Amino acid sequence: MRQILTAILFLSSILFCRGQEDDIRRTVAFLADSVGCRYPASDGDIKVRDFLARQFRECGMKCEVQTFDIVEYMWGDGTLQLIEDTDTTDFILGTDFAVSSHSPTDTIFSGYVAIRGTLTDSLYNMVRDKIILYLPKDKMSASPVSMSDSEQAGARAIIIGYPQRLKISQRVSKGNRNHQTRQIPVLQINYDRLAEFLPESDTDSCHGNIHIAPPSHRIRIATRHYEKRIQAANIIGTKQGNSGKYIIVGAHYDTLAPDPESGEPRRGANDNASGTAVMTALAKRLSDTPTEHNIIFIAFGGEEKGCLGSMDFVTRMPFQKKDITEMINLDMTGRADSDTLYFRQSNNTSISPTEIPSGTLVLTGGEGALSDHLDFSAAGIATSFFTTGEDPLIHTTEDTSDRLDYGSMDRITDFLADYILAIDKAGS
Repeated sequence: MRQILTAILFLSSILFCRGQEDDIRRTVAFLADSVGCRYPASDGDIKVRDFLARQFRECGMKCEVQTFDIVEYMWGDGTLQLIEDTDTTDFILGTDFAVSSHSPTDTIFSGYVAIRGTLTDSLYNMVRDKIILYLPKDKMSASPVSMSDSEQAGARAIIIGYPQRLKISQRVSKGNRNHQTRQIPVLQINYDRLAEFLPESDTDSCHGNIHIAPPSHRIRIATRHYEKRIQAANIIGTKQGNSGKYIIVGAHYDTLAPDPESGEPRRGANDNASGTAVMTALAKRLSDTPTEHNIIFIAFGGEEKGCLGSMDFVTRMPFQKKDITEMINLDMTGRADSDTLYFRQSNNTSISPTEIPSGTLVLTGGEGALSDHLDFSAAGIATSFFTTGEDPLIHTTEDTSDRLDYGSMDRITDFLADYILAIDKAGS
């Protein structure tokens, strides 16, 4: 009888493991093969949001889809005029001058100061309430420009003179994390138009390092800031625990846009359908296991745009960071070389992954990456980042599902389930 029971338990274990691996494979197939491109606000992104929310609900979890805006692109335009007594000189946008995409919408009519070299503290009184024209060091070299110092000095706007070897262009910039406008407008102007702002025709004959234009010479600037915004989302599943403490398990599900040359989708199988599939397998695995901690599973959007989903979550967390025992981030877990799983920890985590039996997995410290754990870490929250390492084909159309090692992903899921339960026990 005992032999029969042992055989039944052994068979059940095999079937469970096989079922988990099949679940991981099916999740990757949906994300990378059926959907492919998961760029924020795309049709694929919307489908994946619904899919992941359904996955969490089927595990009996409370699910929430938190949306947030991404500044995808930003740009500026405007006008630039030099007023000399009763004469007005107009400059052509995109030919003579350009408006920085970080410039705010503003209208300025002011005197100006031309500076060659560094804006020192001694010059602050001379530039306050004026437009600063930064002259190039010479025909071939630009002068250093500190925009923050210019703002601090009370300048109304900045015009950066390009050296002769460079030509300005009116550009559209990607938003990413860095989408905030500056306090004052920032313009660039071509070298061959600089002489019109100076008392002599030769731009290199500025008196010393600074020239204060006479009161009759003024600059009129009108700038306008534009943004293209799209909506991304974090999909959050909550497994209720018995305390007010939290463990967060995250993985980003988004991809880059289709390849700009071929139009083919960048399917992101390893980056990061793999981490998402392991995370959803963990949600299913732990859904019926009693825990002291509440376990929050988060599929982050906008990681490829600068970890924007995790930044948004940390900014408006629904609980205090002191109540988070650890944040675990999974990014690129699909291609383990010799069954190696890399980890990196920060901020006094309660246990090391090497303390947990890992079977055939080889736990190795040291691999770091720009990923969704970083904002948590910066907020002082203990984090553990897991990855199977670098992959030269990520962000290309060749990051496909047939490249992944699903057996290894299954073993990683087993290990991480034990790791999470160990954290739960240690932090109780």
